[in-house]
Amino acid sequence: MDIAKLGPVATILGVLVTIILYWKAHPKRQLTYRVSGVPLMTSEVPGLDKLSVKYEGQPLDKPYLATLTLRSLGRADIPTSSFDGGNPIRLDLGTWIVGTLGPGEGHAARGTKVRIEEGPKPSVIEIGPCQLKRDFYLRLSFLCDGEPAPDPENSLSDIAMVNVDDISSRLTARREWWQHAFAITAILFLGNLALIYAFLMLGIYWGFDQNFMLRVAVILNYVIPFTALAMIITGVMSWSAFFRLRLVSAHDKVPEGLQTLSVGQLQ
Repeated sequence: MDIAKLGPVATILGVLVTIILYWKAHPKRQLTYRVSGVPLMTSEVPGLDKLSVKYEGQPLDKPYLATLTLRSLGRADIPTSSFDGGNPIRLDLGTWIVGTLGPGEGHAARGTKVRIEEGPKPSVIEIGPCQLKRDFYLRLSFLCDGEPAPDPENSLSDIAMVNVDDISSRLTARREWWQHAFAITAILFLGNLALIYAFLMLGIYWGFDQNFMLRVAVILNYVIPFTALAMIITGVMSWSAFFRLRLVSAHDKVPEGLQTLSVGQLQ
């Protein structure tokens, strides 16, 4: 067996093994959030100035139903040590939380440290420091006096905390880019195969020198594996972007095994 012919195969295997080892050693961790606000009254209703809303005797000027959803989209747990300096994640709602509506809902969220600052000032929700499981999911609902405008303060070191609405468009653009790249590499791969076939046919027909044909064949022997590798990588990246886009689009969907959690169970 000619060992030189194994060079391209060994190169491809080496690159793939390196990618797999790096992927295993650096698991992707990401915490996504969304704060949605629904007004309980609208100024377009005639005679609204004659209507008043109170919560436990406290009058509300602009009552909103706010829902906070947190979800881990990573491949591994977020350990307690990831909270920089032992500081919690802080999410300033930019409005006043009048009260918590009912128990929370979660998946793999039992034992999560959650602290809610209520009062006549912009309220803050604190999460952690604690371990957040790989399939962590938490949803809390509040009654607010004013439209929520979340401002997160991420204390997780090297772990992004991203608004779902911000990353959906980026993932869509990334997926489209990788799809175009995959199409180009597939065309190059098939084009190289067609070129080899045409070259062999012309060589046989025109009687090209065997040494010349051998040198060209060696060059093409390296080009084809690399185009095949590029096609595999772009295909995997396109699939990965599609998979992450599906995860993000399902951010607010209730996962299986959802549990009703009291504040005591969360803390």
